[in-house]
Amino acid sequence: MSLALFSLPGKAPADPNDVRTLVLSNELGAVVGGGLIDRLIAAGYGSQNLYQILQFLAAQLGSGIPADFVTSVANNPAGSEVFTAPLNNFAGLNGPVGINADGTFSIHPIFGRDYNGLVGFVTNNVLYPGIAPANFTMATSPIYYIDAGERPGNGRYQAIGIAWTKAARTFMLSNEAPGYLIDKLIAAGHGSENLYQVLQFLAAQPGNGIPADFVAEVGNSPSGSDVFTAALSNFSSAYNNPIGINADGNLIVAQILGRDYDGHTGFVTNTIQYFGIGSAKVTLATSPIYYIDAGSNVTASGTTYYTAFGIAWAGGIRLYLPLIIR
Repeated sequence: MSLALFSLPGKAPADPNDVRTLVLSNELGAVVGGGLIDRLIAAGYGSQNLYQILQFLAAQLGSGIPADFVTSVANNPAGSEVFTAPLNNFAGLNGPVGINADGTFSIHPIFGRDYNGLVGFVTNNVLYPGIAPANFTMATSPIYYIDAGERPGNGRYQAIGIAWTKAARTFMLSNEAPGYLIDKLIAAGHGSENLYQVLQFLAAQPGNGIPADFVAEVGNSPSGSDVFTAALSNFSSAYNNPIGINADGNLIVAQILGRDYDGHTGFVTNTIQYFGIGSAKVTLATSPIYYIDAGSNVTASGTTYYTAFGIAWAGGIRLYLPLIIR
């Protein structure tokens, strides 16, 4: 996508007294497989500058980014940092980037999760297809603007909001035909085990591709979480499935089937032999941009969106009839 760098000739000069900034946060990136900045880069926006990213985010209805703020950023002189700094410069960083109305950028520890749900803030949720469900946690009044650090020579920056993503990874365990992996696991004696124990079992076999950091993250969920209390036998063929084992310890039910992604662009399928069960398949996204929307969970602390990075399933046995030539 190509966006205009600057306004038309004759644009108004930037307001030297505008201290507003919008924070672009990569928070949770190292944990959930890509914060908002990393996901934008993975989707091909890394070469675009900060102003172009601001334009892109603001163009989607519902973000809540004020149009006059976007205009104020656009009115800065050519050569300003917002026009010269590509998003790639901030890959993998957990230091949120402030896109400042005066055309500069700044790094300041302001995180969306720290203000989400607080008095004086509203969080707007916008889905950017192929990238992420993004949250825009915006101050409802200037009195709630967040101190965003010193502004050289002229006061301090004030953050009007934070763009971030709260999309937790999930791994799907599918009982789809013809292999019925969940039923096979139950028949092999794993029915009384909880979902975390089953995840550990699947991940322990070499070649499965399930990330070790995901297993560790699930294991670090609070005691009493679904992954520790829900037995696999709850999800036999008599019940709804597939079941999502979520990084935050919750579980979800979502109609995400391995056969629908096996062999498709952006996915790789590993075939593993499990003792007592036989052959199973693990179909995995090759990049966060291919993660699958797995729904959301609304709690008192806000909305968490889930994105599936893989599915464990069994494909069954293929029978080949002999070729008869008459």
